[in-house]
Amino acid sequence: MKKNTAVQSVQLQQLLSASNTALITSTLLATILAYKQYQVIAPSVVLAWYSLIVLVALSRIVLVAAYKRFPSDDYSITHARLVRFRIGVLVAGLVWGSAGFLMFPSYNPQHQIFLIFMLAGLSAGGVISYSADLVSAIVFSISVVMPLVIRLFITGDNLSLAMSMAGILYLGFIIMSLRHINRNLSENIALNIEVRAREEAVQVSEDRYRLLLNHSPVGIFHYDTNLIITYCNNRLADILHDSVDSIVNLDMKIVQDQSLLPALDKAL
Repeated sequence: MKKNTAVQSVQLQQLLSASNTALITSTLLATILAYKQYQVIAPSVVLAWYSLIVLVALSRIVLVAAYKRFPSDDYSITHARLVRFRIGVLVAGLVWGSAGFLMFPSYNPQHQIFLIFMLAGLSAGGVISYSADLVSAIVFSISVVMPLVIRLFITGDNLSLAMSMAGILYLGFIIMSLRHINRNLSENIALNIEVRAREEAVQVSEDRYRLLLNHSPVGIFHYDTNLIITYCNNRLADILHDSVDSIVNLDMKIVQDQSLLPALDKAL
């Protein structure tokens, strides 16, 4: 449970760090799309769709800001936040996907191609923005691309049918790529968590070891192959009536009493 919490926490952090850029970019893309399709789509439809895009983006920005301001390591809270984030991604994807019907001009191939270009680019950007969480990435890609595929299929002419089949292949390629990218990211996250846990364990062990050495009733020192003291505890300094700083880095080959050197050499 603790490991799952850590993994989901890192996933959520990565999603949140990429969210603001993705939301701002998608809003700018929506502005461009609304401006161009305004020429061939009823103004009321364009305005309603664009208003929904902006409303959803602002809501998600507020949600992301709240999560960043009040982080949590609790599993239930982290999981709940991840679920809410996925719901936000789904809503955004559905609103964008609705453009495949609402913003699709029936008798204007140029604006149709422009719409297809925008939605394909947006779904590709979602691969990067949401790749830390496979569910979010797949949900966003499907909700953005699939309505357009259905709309092209309904159109019924040979070119539209071919484009709808290409859209399905494109979506399949995105999902397979997402699985590969997400698997690598998940492995890296798990590995980093394990490394941090081991480093903490080593640090605790080292602190415990130094505590035992410093409070030992006997004098203890470490030395290297050149017979230079690299560590001594406080008890040794007390015995020698000297300070720890003076003893550490002392070259024992130059001390006046050389009687200990054979035993030290033998230990080496």
